[in-house]
Amino acid sequence: MLKLSTKEQKPLAILLGLIVGVFGGVVALTIPLEGWTRNKVDPNTSVTRANLGDLAPEQLEQLAVDVLSRLSENRRALTTTVPLPVSDSSNESQKTRVHAGMKNARRLLPIARQLTIGSLAELTKKSDLSKERRLIASVTRIALDSKLGGSAEVCEDDLSVIHVGTEYAGYLTSDDEVMLLLGHELTHVAVRSGRLSRYIDEIGERVRRTAHIENNEQQKEELACDFTGAEVLRVFIATHPNNEKSADRFSRVFGYESRSERLTRAWIDFCASYNGDPGDQEHLNEQQTIRSLLALDPELISLIHADAIAADICRVTP
Repeated sequence: MLKLSTKEQKPLAILLGLIVGVFGGVVALTIPLEGWTRNKVDPNTSVTRANLGDLAPEQLEQLAVDVLSRLSENRRALTTTVPLPVSDSSNESQKTRVHAGMKNARRLLPIARQLTIGSLAELTKKSDLSKERRLIASVTRIALDSKLGGSAEVCEDDLSVIHVGTEYAGYLTSDDEVMLLLGHELTHVAVRSGRLSRYIDEIGERVRRTAHIENNEQQKEELACDFTGAEVLRVFIATHPNNEKSADRFSRVFGYESRSERLTRAWIDFCASYNGDPGDQEHLNEQQTIRSLLALDPELISLIHADAIAADICRVTP
């Protein structure tokens, strides 16, 4: 758990004072402090600037996230978001990141092909993956596709190209993000051989049986691709160490952020990024994916932070 220094506590208290003021003046409702008994805070206690100083650092963080989450709920109900104008410098910065991300993905494609076929051989226990190997080897291009936004895909009519949305490309400056993406999409390509149906069904059944997560036919394939991608990432992290902890690298790619990072993000967008897409019927949400991966490979527990597995404290129910 993150411990805040004295210097860090002061601006957080100021932030909370501002949040309480905004919360009282703008949305005018009482904030219940659900789940706070574990931190020995009386849920009936009125939160004011005066008693903020009595709270422990962890309680301050949790309160801030709870308040911002409640603000998010009421903002969705009472207001319409108006996009702010984007400066030319911001546009240039985004273009630079997109270009760098695409360049990085193309650089890592050869090693991703090797790790994906190796992971599939180990996971499926098949001695002959020659057809899948040829399909994966045929993937030679990574193309930017503005229509995809924050996602990526391969198309049935041309399996040699991985299409990446503009928003997603900006994240691919991270080698770990690239390896998960490529491991996932290359598995989709390999599945087109028609010989991995049993692998997909077994994964869906194991997750249903051990993690109690139901998945439809499309979700089964997506989950199999997620699992293979996770194994590709695990091997990549082990063979390409840097100055970060392995658990930080692995968990972050699956959406995990530290408490302080979540607090910062909550302040910026009121936890909107954690809501997911309620209309998405093809993919499991982040928590279901993490639980499924652990059911499929319990050894991944060493690479996933405990609070990434627990209920997401910053999620707002749609």
